[in-house]
Amino acid sequence: MDKKEERKPIYFGGWQFGDVIRQELPGPCGEGEVRFPNNDYFKGHFCLSYASIWGSAYLATGRYEFADGRYIEPAYVHFDKTGTLFMLDGFYRVKHPERPDSLVCIKSGEYYGIELVLADEPFIREWYAGEQIERESPLQLKRYELDDSKGDDFLALTLYLHSDEGDFEVLTRGGQLSTNQYDNNIFEPRIYQRVQLPNGNIYVAAYSCTALKQFAPYDGYVTYYDTANKQFREELWTEGVLEKAEEWVKEKVEEPKPEEAKPEEPVWEGEPIILHLQYGNRHWSISNAGEWEYEHEDRVAQYGSFKLVGFYSYEIKKIEADRITIVSYDETYYLTPDEPLHLYNEIEGREWSDGCVYDGDEYALHITWKK
Repeated sequence: MDKKEERKPIYFGGWQFGDVIRQELPGPCGEGEVRFPNNDYFKGHFCLSYASIWGSAYLATGRYEFADGRYIEPAYVHFDKTGTLFMLDGFYRVKHPERPDSLVCIKSGEYYGIELVLADEPFIREWYAGEQIERESPLQLKRYELDDSKGDDFLALTLYLHSDEGDFEVLTRGGQLSTNQYDNNIFEPRIYQRVQLPNGNIYVAAYSCTALKQFAPYDGYVTYYDTANKQFREELWTEGVLEKAEEWVKEKVEEPKPEEAKPEEPVWEGEPIILHLQYGNRHWSISNAGEWEYEHEDRVAQYGSFKLVGFYSYEIKKIEADRITIVSYDETYYLTPDEPLHLYNEIEGREWSDGCVYDGDEYALHITWKK
């Protein structure tokens, strides 16, 4: 057997052959596993449809296990139609058995940039292409801010660092939703990095974690902000050499616009009308239907939005002694003392690479006119 063949990942699982008429793309499809030459292991779902052509095609999601026991879930692996190329990419929370979690950028399965170890006393390590970097002037972690409110698919981490050179501020965001021509939201594990240097200048790498090395342009496209002169430009670097630089663009400072006078909301001047709201939500995924959870609330009928997740577009537009009119876009609903109103909405969540939704939230709102 050829030595190059031995070094390729091995895929086990479903397969789909390309067919234009049936609108099918070729490649791994359905449930599958990948065993890597370094003993890493991935198991997940490989979903292909024709809609993927206009989205982030060939992206699998599942659980990635490193040979030493570390793992990531959910993890995203790019793959090709031949079933021989599989690359773990993204900004992840890495689970370590019997050790603290860590946050780090990964490209093709290798660590890049600053890794934050979430120990009792958090600390950092620096990487490039899987090799740990030691600086002459070591970086010190002053503090950090982590936003994981949208889940581990959309982590946002800001690091405040110090060295003999001064203070650095590093923002890393993972995950991005884009809309394809079918109006489907497509998830991509794209990494966005922004580094502010001690002199105030800024580098932004919006496409790849390989573009910056030790906070300097290295391999890929970066946007360089010269803050002192209020200008920026796009640059292309290859292994530390500047290959191409666009013309400087002066940043425009827009004058603040005067606030427009907002029309006053009408006010119901009759006897207060008390509404009883029963508000429910449940989260579902392809593997779990979830349980409904409900909240109960009495509130006075007022003009405007209900300000409830799933029903922000629903507004009380008219209040009368015997009827309340509720509008959402082109839909109109009526609530009366004798006829409760039942509203339902669903918000789709994350999607497979082809636009197939694999989780979401359902919302229910039951409104009763209290007598």
